[in-house]
Amino acid sequence: MQLFNTTVLVVLALLLSIGILNADTPAKTATLDSGIAVVQDSGYYQFKLDSMKQENDAHLRIVREGIGGGDNTVQVMGVFVPIVLFIGMAIVLVQLVVSSRKVKLAMVEKGMDPSLLKQPHDESSKKFSALRLGLLIAGIGLGLLIGWYIAWATQVEESQQFFITLGCSLSLGGVGLAMYHIIVRKIEKDK
Repeated sequence: MQLFNTTVLVVLALLLSIGILNADTPAKTATLDSGIAVVQDSGYYQFKLDSMKQENDAHLRIVREGIGGGDNTVQVMGVFVPIVLFIGMAIVLVQLVVSSRKVKLAMVEKGMDPSLLKQPHDESSKKFSALRLGLLIAGIGLGLLIGWYIAWATQVEESQQFFITLGCSLSLGGVGLAMYHIIVRKIEKDK
């Protein structure tokens, strides 16, 4: 409907500009093939043109200002992203449980022991769990500190400060875990 109104608006403006429709001409009546009488009054067309222009301007103002049904994508995303996230997590968890049960049933049908699926615990991972946790937390803490300093020193926008801090903390947390594996490998090699 909006495209039709815009098209009619352009055609009427064109007709008024080239002089086919003139406000000085008297009203004329024409009969269409269907027998409907149509008033060909330039005042009528000018009124129609003005009202369509006002309607179009009001619609554009509403869209630009976001009043009453304008573009509120951010608000909609703020509501739907958590909903979709939790639904997605639930679907993944259900599929994980269902697939593990199917695998266990298939193993029982073939005469295999389902306890073979359980991975044996490595004793070194239990021995050095405090070291792993300590290096991970130290890396994340150092990453937060460096991320906050970078955000403060560079005067970035507030919306980007979170991502800088998050990126630094995750990166240095990963460095901490890499250091853990290097240290554990060296300790086990020395034994």
